[in-house]
Amino acid sequence: RFLVERYRDRTEPIVLAGDLNSERDSPVVELLQETFECPSKPEAPLTFPSTEPIKEIDFVLVAPRAAWTIHEHRVIPEALASDHRPVLLTASPPAVR
Repeated sequence: RFLVERYRDRTEPIVLAGDLNSERDSPVVELLQETFECPSKPEAPLTFPSTEPIKEIDFVLVAPRAAWTIHEHRVIPEALASDHRPVLLTASPPAVR
């Protein structure tokens, strides 16, 4: 709730990324989506555990909502560096005023 309230009316580009320990349809991610855009990963979105993923709990969110242009968003099939698979998001932020 703190992040949603703090960044709700901001106009500068914001990136929030990490292990949210919550799945996409969870109340936590749904709440964050009031302020942040949580773009879907078009292919193989599962990130945990890295060896044989069964959950999508790692996200890259951006704000202001829908102001970013997403070029690429995917999970990298790497299972050795962490117990989570890395997430890659390439995007163009909105113009800063």
